[in-house]
Amino acid sequence: MVRVRLEVGALNEMDSVQNTPIRVFVADDVPDMRSLVRFALEESPDMIVVGEARTGAEAVQGVGKTRPDVVLLDLSMPDLDGLEVIPVVLEQSPETGIVVFSGFEAARMRGPTLELGAHRYVEKGRPLDELRAAIREVGEAKRAGGLPRRGPGNGNPGDDPPGAPATGMNAMWDSVRSLRRRPRPEPATA
Repeated sequence: MVRVRLEVGALNEMDSVQNTPIRVFVADDVPDMRSLVRFALEESPDMIVVGEARTGAEAVQGVGKTRPDVVLLDLSMPDLDGLEVIPVVLEQSPETGIVVFSGFEAARMRGPTLELGAHRYVEKGRPLDELRAAIREVGEAKRAGGLPRRGPGNGNPGDDPPGAPATGMNAMWDSVRSLRRRPRPEPATA
């Protein structure tokens, strides 16, 4: 069942896109998780949940209907999993940013989701402020016309560590790369 929220009062009072809350669609198969996320996001005046879905198929349908700024997407869902949903959302709603919010370890799944075209990856269990910050980053980039397009043929450098382009930590990854290139000292023998 896709839930869609009609926004009437709050948005009519706002006079510019910059003052309009970031419109978020939440897709997660766990009802309590959707409720927690909705509460956490709507606690911030700059975010509004415009729809919810419990399956991948409902997520695709709901994003198509609501055209949110950002879809918050779990990876493990019935019908279609999040990895299958990402390319469909990018095709039907290329202006929508994708933040993956999953219980799978970021070290293992961030790379594949970003290669498919997601814009950020947040591991469940991280502080909710990190989730809100990721949604803000993607929502603001979308509004500025600067959503990066990743995936095959879309300029995701193969040597970037998983998550580097989408985390705002490129300088840190450059430092890590330079450390990897340095010759390692020989271990001392006693």
